[in-house]
Amino acid sequence: MTKPADPTGHTQVDASALAAGAGELGTLIGQCETATEGTAQSLLGMQGAVGHPGLAAALGSANESAVQVMLAVGKVLGYIGEGLNQSAQQYADTESANVTALKSVHGTVG
Repeated sequence: MTKPADPTGHTQVDASALAAGAGELGTLIGQCETATEGTAQSLLGMQGAVGHPGLAAALGSANESAVQVMLAVGKVLGYIGEGLNQSAQQYADTESANVTALKSVHGTVG
């Protein structure tokens, strides 16, 4: 997400890397959703097949907990992805504004 250190000691941010990271998080969210669905189906299947009321109840509780955790993870990943997208846009906009300002001052920046 950052380029190697600038000789002046300034950090250079690559907006495209931030945007790519947001896309990767979107993919991860989809994978989490798929895993959650698979886990829920497995636990529900075991709950129906177990034949013991106490164990069936425990599997039901485990299913509810697993789904809640995965929903929370998805929300966190979504929040992080939104932040990456916003940061990428801000860096790109600032860079563009800086180039425009330099062009107007110097008339030679291309």
